[in-house]
Amino acid sequence: MQSILRSSSASESESMDATSRSSSSMLDDATLDHLKQYYPTAVEEQRRLNLVHAWNLFDIELPIASLNKLMLDKTKLLKKHFPNAASIFVTAFAEESYRTLYAATFDQRGQDFFQKSRRKSKYAEFGCKNLSACQYVVSKGATLQFNESTDPPKFLELFRESRGRFEWAMRKTDPLYKGYRKDARKRGVWKALQMKMKGPESNESSNFDMSNDPSIEATLPDDNNDDNATAVPQDEIPKDIHDNLVNMFELFTIQELNYVGIPIKYRHYTLGVLCLLYTRDGRLPSSRNVQMLEDLALEVADCLSKFKEKESWMGYIGRMFSRSA
Repeated sequence: MQSILRSSSASESESMDATSRSSSSMLDDATLDHLKQYYPTAVEEQRRLNLVHAWNLFDIELPIASLNKLMLDKTKLLKKHFPNAASIFVTAFAEESYRTLYAATFDQRGQDFFQKSRRKSKYAEFGCKNLSACQYVVSKGATLQFNESTDPPKFLELFRESRGRFEWAMRKTDPLYKGYRKDARKRGVWKALQMKMKGPESNESSNFDMSNDPSIEATLPDDNNDDNATAVPQDEIPKDIHDNLVNMFELFTIQELNYVGIPIKYRHYTLGVLCLLYTRDGRLPSSRNVQMLEDLALEVADCLSKFKEKESWMGYIGRMFSRSA
C-alpha cells in the first residue's frame, strides 16, 4: 500500500493494511467453486475482490500513464457531449475503502486537480466507501444516476433523517470515517459538507441514542471537539472552500452536482466505477451520451487490463534477471 497511508491512526492503518494483505489470503477458484453452492453472494464478492487485488488496483503507483492518456484524449469528446461537465473520476473498490486511480476537473485545473488534491489529503486517493455514490454502482453492477429528478444517494437520506443515526452507522461500518472527518475539519470543509448534506428541507430527528454503545461518543457530527478544526459559520460557506475540496464526495456535495456512474467490469465483475459529475442546469444526459460513457468505461477496463499484463510481464523479466545475477 502506498506510504501516504502510514500517517493515519493506528486502527485506520490496520484496516488499510488488512485491505492490502487480503490478497495473500485469497481463496482459490476451486475452493470458491465448492463454496458457491452454500454462500453464493459471499463467493461472488470474493471473486470480485480477488480480481481487484490480482490487478493490483490498490498498489499500482500513480499516476497510471496509459489511463491518464486515455482520459486526456477523451476530454474534448466529453466536453462536446457534456457541456455542463464538472469533473470525472475513475475509482477501484476493495473491502475497506475505494481508491481513486484518476480524477480531473473540466476547468483550468484539469488533471492537476488530482495531484494537488493528493498533496492536501490522503483522502483524495483512499476514501470512505460509505460516502461515495459509486458504492451503489458497485452493488448493482449497473449504470446509476443521481440528479434533481431522482432521489439522492441513500446515505444522504439517512443523514437527513437523523444525523445521530448517520454518525453511528458510519462509525460502525466505515473504518476510514473518523479519520476522514477529522481531516475534513482541518481543511475547513466538514461543517460546509453537513450544511449541504442537510438539504433545503429536512425532517431530521436528532434523538437517536448512541450512549448505550461505549465505542461511540454520544455526539452528533457537528460537534466541535476535533483538534485543529477550522471553524465555519453555521449560515455560510467560505468562498475559498473550493480550493480545499479533494474528492468526489466533496465536489458532489458542496457544488451540488449531478452524478452518473458506470461500472468498470472485467467479465461480469465490477472492479470500480467511472463517474461524471455535472452542473444542475436542467440538462440531463441523453441515452446516447450515457452510452458514450459506458463505452469509455469499457476502454478504461481494457486499459487497466493491459497495464496489468504489462506489469506482470515486467515483473517476470525482473525475476528472471535476479535469478541469473
